[in-house]
Amino acid sequence: MKFKYLFCCMLLSFCMQLFAANDTSQSIKEIDRSIKKIQKQLSKDNNQRKQLENVLKQTEVTMGELDKQLYDINQQLKKENTVLTSLKNKQSTYKQQLQSQQLAIADEVNTLYYLQSDNYLQTLLNQTDTSNFSRNVMYFKYFNQSRLESMQEVKQTLIQIQQNQTNIEKQTKTLNNMLQDKLQRQQKLKQLSTTRNTVLIKLDQQISSRQQRLIALQNDKTRLEELFNQLGYQQNIPVQPPLPFTSMAGKLHWPTKGKISEHYDETIGNSELKSSGVLIDAPTGQNVYAIYPGKIVFADWLKGFGLLMIVDHGNGYMTLYARNNAIFYHVGDFVNKGDIIAQVGQTGGYPESGLYFEIRKDGNPINPEQWCV
Repeated sequence: MKFKYLFCCMLLSFCMQLFAANDTSQSIKEIDRSIKKIQKQLSKDNNQRKQLENVLKQTEVTMGELDKQLYDINQQLKKENTVLTSLKNKQSTYKQQLQSQQLAIADEVNTLYYLQSDNYLQTLLNQTDTSNFSRNVMYFKYFNQSRLESMQEVKQTLIQIQQNQTNIEKQTKTLNNMLQDKLQRQQKLKQLSTTRNTVLIKLDQQISSRQQRLIALQNDKTRLEELFNQLGYQQNIPVQPPLPFTSMAGKLHWPTKGKISEHYDETIGNSELKSSGVLIDAPTGQNVYAIYPGKIVFADWLKGFGLLMIVDHGNGYMTLYARNNAIFYHVGDFVNKGDIIAQVGQTGGYPESGLYFEIRKDGNPINPEQWCV
């Protein structure tokens, strides 16, 4: 009964995976449409900066969605591989069980043959001792019953082996489909990466002077300040972490591992502007963690900051995680300390990978190096 229940669960899981496969096919079609739209815009060869920036945004957003899907696929592959390993271990156990049962039956047959060829015939021919005859008959009856039960166990084990083998084949097929889906998405990602590089070259060609770069940086900074001003008036649900954020100075961990290449209040790119946060050099795809419990108040692409996530920790404190390769939560979601919220990237048009990180109090930047260790 227990095995039937397990089998039904496996069958239900397989059916759900079939539905997921249909969703996967639809998802890839949508990505194809996005890529074609991006390529169509780029092929117009319009050198207007605004249009190129729009193409960059669409490209990086689509790449972020693909990276998130690849992350989800990798997580699912780990789970499905665990299931497959469990099924294979069961198969090994069943085969060992079958071997033991077959050896037990062989011993019983040999014993029964010995008894039948020696004692049983003598007992039938010599019936003078009725009590001994009755006892031997009962003994042989018991022995035969035990042998029948052993054969039934062998039969049940063979059924389990066959059903388990069917589950292994289904699980293997599921894994192969997921791997194929992963390869398709990686190919789309590679295609988008090439498009992104083309856009970055064209954008760079349009910035011909140091003054233009300074203006672009100033506009990016102003845009972020405006976003924080908007967020300050949109807090409808109070955030209540276990301890006030203000008590965590010098006790928080950095959101990702890496060397700080741009410190707080340092000048940015040989300009007069100073950094409101820190830049942590880290490889693309490395996990980004929430440094403290809070609520996601922004999770989208922002010019100059790429795929950006902002977490509200209550009492006016917010943390900002920018240039992400992919973001894993949506506005309104709550996260705990240590949750993986994003992956390091270079979105926003940056040539190198890294995480840009800020801490703000009432919208004003404060030095993260005084809070994180």
